[in-house]
Amino acid sequence: MVAIDFTPGPWTPKSSKVVAVLLLLSSCLSSATLGYDGSMMSGINILPSYTHFFHLNDATLALNTASVYIGQCIASPLTGWISDRWGRKNAIAISALITIVAVILQAASVNTAMFAASRIIIGIGNGGTSIAGPVWLSECLPFTWRAWGLGL
Repeated sequence: MVAIDFTPGPWTPKSSKVVAVLLLLSSCLSSATLGYDGSMMSGINILPSYTHFFHLNDATLALNTASVYIGQCIASPLTGWISDRWGRKNAIAISALITIVAVILQAASVNTAMFAASRIIIGIGNGGTSIAGPVWLSECLPFTWRAWGLGL
């Protein structure tokens, strides 16, 4: 069996304030991904090359846009279980990995079904970080920072 050394390295912040700021920045970045995704879909929906490539009508255009919310509904019960079982940080890391894989699938999409499926998987990843992230942040922030940090 291999022993893992968990002693802090030179990259570990020495101040708890630095850790709290890094937690707030990572939380803001996590929530910004959903906003970026919505803006990206709004911008791509008006491109004729996108609608012609996928042969989209109003129904499939709406499906491609709304499928991310289907994934978030799927993530809701799963993320709570994963967070309780393996911890909040691991749930966030798993969700981020799912999002990265789904973005690669979305970029490689060749038809509407593949695009919609990748959007559902992106929703699972974004939903996971949106559920586990604020809880982890509330557990880690100092009491004096908690109210405005969670509001941010």
